[in-house]
Amino acid sequence: MQPSSIKDYLRSSNDRCRAQHNLSPTVPNPILRMQQTELSERRGRFLELVGGIGPELDRGVLLPDKGRYCLVISDCEGVIVEAFIPEGHEADFARHGIVAGGVWSEQIGGTNAVDMALRTDRVLTVQGEDHYYRCFQSYACSSAPLHDGQDNLLGTVTLVSSLQRRPVEIAWCEKVLRVASSRLQARLFRRRNEAQITARLVSTSADGRRRFESIVACDDEGTVLSSLPLWRDGPVPSEHRQLEGRHLSELHNFDITVQGPAMVLPRRPAAVTSQMAGATPLRSRPGADLARMAAQGGGMGAVVERARKLAAHRVPLLVCGEPGVEKEAFVRAIVQDLFPTAPALSCFDATSCSDELGAVLAQVRFLSEHPIDRISPVLIVLNVDRLQGAALLALQDFLEELECSEQPARRIAQRPLVLMTLQGDWQSIQRDPAADRSMVFLTGQSVLTLPPLRERNIAAVLDTVLLADFGGTLEVSDPARAALSAYDWPGNLRELRAVLREAGICGNGRRINLVDLPARLIGPDRSSGVQDTRQRLIDALDSANWNVSRAAARLGKSRATVNRWIADHGLKRP
Repeated sequence: MQPSSIKDYLRSSNDRCRAQHNLSPTVPNPILRMQQTELSERRGRFLELVGGIGPELDRGVLLPDKGRYCLVISDCEGVIVEAFIPEGHEADFARHGIVAGGVWSEQIGGTNAVDMALRTDRVLTVQGEDHYYRCFQSYACSSAPLHDGQDNLLGTVTLVSSLQRRPVEIAWCEKVLRVASSRLQARLFRRRNEAQITARLVSTSADGRRRFESIVACDDEGTVLSSLPLWRDGPVPSEHRQLEGRHLSELHNFDITVQGPAMVLPRRPAAVTSQMAGATPLRSRPGADLARMAAQGGGMGAVVERARKLAAHRVPLLVCGEPGVEKEAFVRAIVQDLFPTAPALSCFDATSCSDELGAVLAQVRFLSEHPIDRISPVLIVLNVDRLQGAALLALQDFLEELECSEQPARRIAQRPLVLMTLQGDWQSIQRDPAADRSMVFLTGQSVLTLPPLRERNIAAVLDTVLLADFGGTLEVSDPARAALSAYDWPGNLRELRAVLREAGICGNGRRINLVDLPARLIGPDRSSGVQDTRQRLIDALDSANWNVSRAAARLGKSRATVNRWIADHGLKRP
């Protein structure tokens, strides 16, 4: 179905809502909710048809961001039987009928994604003004139909979010829903034909941009008994037609994956369906953020260059360093450099709830097995040394699977980029007797240590922070720069940002002078010369916007003394 056809369907649906169903687009809460007793029976029938909410419809896999997306599953009459709503947003979604029991047929819900997917039997998105009711025009809804093993329509699965979705996010949602629908139908087909061999046949269009899949059931010798196409976005290619009665060895131009039971294996071995993507081409120069980090000296240039090459080859990276060197900012800069367009990024902090790591890893697996064009899966695990129990075992299994995927027979469609950070340093975790040695070197396949701030060029670091945090609008006087460069910075970048923030607040907001810095950076007062006194006076007046009382307080002198100094040095208000 072409985009113009989708618009025609939407237009005709809006016309029916107005002329045939007599619906008013201004109704604030139009969706009816089914009673709990009837909903329970309906939900039971639906779960029996789909064999339960299996891994294909798992919210941990389908929800790309739990804070922004709602997942709903409906039956073939448009009644929502399952709704997974992000925490804190239950009332907003329930008010608009996006909740279990909501009836989304066109006669009640107007033009909407659930009904359109049921009517057109296609994966599509209804967003903004495409909705008939105005109260839904702030939503973007992507929906896919669900079918059983005999191609009977079962219902829909839908991702709902705010309208502010970029086109790449909409394409991502539609791809995820299309794959989930295909996997559910394949599972139901295999369950229906569990006594036969089943095989998945994959072909690619002439331009290499589209993949077509069919699933077939065969007898014990590999002859096709029945077939079912697994996509719904266009006509069936000629090679996928009339497969019944043919032997698997006769089907050329296919990648074939066979599953049992098989009394006699087919005469042709099954082909591997996917090949691992090669290294991502690197640009000749790093991105802006990485370039600024590389210019900070202290070995940062070598660390940046090494990280870029390893990340391009999808080698898992473990970033270490002293507290405050901003390891998370470094790994995010690596991701931005390698994927200037939006990657499918999954980030997990081990200091938060570890129960969510399994869902994050499942999402990365899903995207690796079913990649989206030009969108690469990326996993960031922060403070990996804080993982414990089941979460630690889940990450260990994931990393071991990645190691096995390097073997030709077990390659995945697109190898994810895995970046991890340590809360401590590499030497400490190596010396820890409680650490699992196999896990230590599984996470530390490539270890990058960020140098502390005292080993870097403070002037370059200062310029980077001023640009990133203050947009380049805040200046630093030469005496203040000298004091900042002479300091040891035990708290590294975290302490530097805190000092600059404090000085910017205590100063005039435009320029940081020596008197604006905390006392621990200035050191004991050894300003005895006339030139030193004059510079201190200029800095204090500048920081106080030439308020003599405030300048006197900064210098620890009386107002009369400051006025006398102003006259002695011939200073005038700017």
